[in-house]
Formats: sequence, structure tokens, C-alpha cells
Amino acid sequence: MEKRVSNSFYFMVTLVLLLVLTMQFILVGGICSKILPKCNTLDCSSACVSVGKGYRVLGWSCEFFNFCTCFYNQAPNPADCTFGLGICNDKCDESCCRSRCANKFIGGYGDCIPTTGHNLCFCFYNA
Repeated sequence: MEKRVSNSFYFMVTLVLLLVLTMQFILVGGICSKILPKCNTLDCSSACVSVGKGYRVLGWSCEFFNFCTCFYNQAPNPADCTFGLGICNDKCDESCCRSRCANKFIGGYGDCIPTTGHNLCFCFYNA
């Protein structure tokens, strides 16, 4: 009995942590994201504030192939939001990129763009 309670406890703690992390990711996503040049060429935090033109920066990340990605509470320019959706390759070509973008953002348009030695799927959308 004691072992079951212990296993159940760890399971519940793990489940709660996963839910909290998932919710935080969704909240940080904000209304608009903008992809800027590589993080090793600029100070991502400062660049996000500068590009945001007074809108609140919810966060920033360098996880998408080291590109500086800014997350805003509003779109600095409504027709100028971008989001990285991974690599375009045999498993996900141009049509796959477009489909993934359209499914993620209403009116979104995906395009495979060769950059930094990869063919990357970028999603362009209006906030």
C-alpha cells in the first residue's frame, strides 16, 4: 500500500509539473511572435524591445536554430508576425509547411526558406 501511494504521488507531481510547463509555454506564446537575426549577432532581449515599438515583450528565445524569436502581447505590426515550424525536408516539404502554418494560425502562410545551411519552415501570419 505504501509503495502505491508513493508511486501515485510521484505520478501526480509529474503530471502537475507538465501541465504548468505547458500552460507557461502557451502564455509566453502571446499574440505575435517575430523572428529576428541570429542570437549570436545581436542582444536578443534588447532587439525584441526595440522591434516591439512599445508593446510588452512577453519573452524571447534562441531555440529555433539560434534565431532570436520575440513574443509580444500585441503585434508590433499586425501583418508582420513570424513563427518557425522546423525543417523542410522529405518528411515535410513546402506543401506540408504551408499546411502546418495554416492549421496553426488562421490565414497563416508557410514557406520553406533556405538559410544557415537548412531549409526552414517559416510561418507568416496576421495577429
